[in-house]
Amino acid sequence: MSTATYSRIVEVIALLAQRWPNTFAIYEQRRQPLQLIISTAGIDVECPCHVLQSDLEKVLDGSLVNDRLFGVIYTVDEPERTVKTADGTLPYWATVEAAKEANPNYGVSVLTDYIDAELGEARQRAARQNAYKCKNLNIWTNARSPWMNMLKWRECADPSLLMENFLDCPCFMGLDLGARIDLTSRCRLFVKWKGEQRHYYAFGTHYVPLDRANDGEHQHYERWLKDHRMVAHAGAEIQLGFVEKEIEDELTRYSKVVLAFDQHQAMQMQQELKLRLGDDKVLDVLQNWQCLDPAMKEVEAAVLSGRFHHDGDPVLAWAVGNVFVKPDANENIFPRKEDRPSIKIDPASALFNAMYLALSSAPQYQQYTGF
Repeated sequence: MSTATYSRIVEVIALLAQRWPNTFAIYEQRRQPLQLIISTAGIDVECPCHVLQSDLEKVLDGSLVNDRLFGVIYTVDEPERTVKTADGTLPYWATVEAAKEANPNYGVSVLTDYIDAELGEARQRAARQNAYKCKNLNIWTNARSPWMNMLKWRECADPSLLMENFLDCPCFMGLDLGARIDLTSRCRLFVKWKGEQRHYYAFGTHYVPLDRANDGEHQHYERWLKDHRMVAHAGAEIQLGFVEKEIEDELTRYSKVVLAFDQHQAMQMQQELKLRLGDDKVLDVLQNWQCLDPAMKEVEAAVLSGRFHHDGDPVLAWAVGNVFVKPDANENIFPRKEDRPSIKIDPASALFNAMYLALSSAPQYQQYTGF
């Protein structure tokens, strides 16, 4: 196979997924090769272009570190919000201002007459709107909506937080132990009332098999292990017995604690903990919108209002940033992720399980107000 130091791919949106890995093979014998990729948006969120843009968005918002990926995205923020114009109230995407925002060369190489004609047609014909959004505003028209405002999430970080300072608060421990050969997590959510408002303090512990962390494809796992943000288990799978022992050792430290499990995961561990703690302390959380919709909406509301606090856990932030939603007709939401093996939301799922119990728990767990 021939090798190259530099290559350029224009309109990667047209590149088939099965051919995408081949574009990197030409660099295998070169030092510091450079690949320049240019593309517009499209409608297939599983294509290589959308995968690459998703990774770049995470690099730009700080939830993913990749020193080999640099980029810029020209598009429109909140395209469906309504604005008042001389032509009346319009969705923002239907304004000239949006076209200028998404096209830094507006009026130079992007001709104003062309944009005016395309925009006028899109305003009048619904069938032309998606094409206009894709090709002129760089909007993925079939993309699912990112769930969390990651800027607001980062503002909730307080590295000085210590779990030891909350041991007298009610603790709701959510677990997502479904993955035996990859990332799995548990999240402690402490609740404290300040005046009439509930504040939440989240602390995560995340486990990964050492074989998976060192397979060459999960450099972020390696970094989090080095930073003591993950716990490695030797071999190819998570040792649930060790996780159960950690939980049992921790339970003696909390004054009030309830555990939240997905009923289809780690069933033997659930039964053993129920025998030790009682059925009222180890509860199932159904993985459906009826349980997770209110939990997710409370997490989001708490983040936006400053009632949610975390210690800057990068693994939890990465997982939260991976969550997408597709609201139904009644605006109910459910956590989803991109269909890529490298994308995980397990730490976020553990948080949602914990939040569901925090919202639905018995009154004696709800009223702690001080240390």
